[in-house]
Amino acid sequence: MRRSQEEISTLDKGNNPQTERFAPLHTAKKIIVCGLAGDPPHLAHRALVETIAARSDVREVHFTLSGTRPCSEKQYHVSDAHRAKMFKILLHEANPKIHTHVETGSQRASIDQIAQMQNAHPDHEVWWLGGSDHFVRRDEYGGKCEVQHRWKNGTKFMKSVPIMLVLRKGYEQGMI
Repeated sequence: MRRSQEEISTLDKGNNPQTERFAPLHTAKKIIVCGLAGDPPHLAHRALVETIAARSDVREVHFTLSGTRPCSEKQYHVSDAHRAKMFKILLHEANPKIHTHVETGSQRASIDQIAQMQNAHPDHEVWWLGGSDHFVRRDEYGGKCEVQHRWKNGTKFMKSVPIMLVLRKGYEQGMI
């Protein structure tokens, strides 16, 4: 029986092939990037990020709390600074793989955040974590989803960036 290089390397380390699964020598690690308004930050945000960070294939989770967007239809309830403080309190003592960034004033587009992370971590897979509400076709967007219609280079983003999708209640149907 021929053995793969991974199996041989595992056997060379004295592992028993009968009881252990053969793992690749170089497991790809994911860096997850997520941007959100977090108005307000709540326990579901913490549970989500801790669940993702606990995955063995995830090296880091980067949460970017966005500042108020002038073109957004969303009405914010508290200031950017207050939301940032609440988010940091919420994630205090969470998994050390979790990194929180706060944007205020001018906004970095999601595709630019991904490019920056890819440049900083060329040996890792950089994924976007997003809610299904952003990927649902809408009549007011001419049958496109919010990402395609409103985000900078949204269609390119959807084609080029691996996306980890969080299903949100009420947004399960009509996704792109």
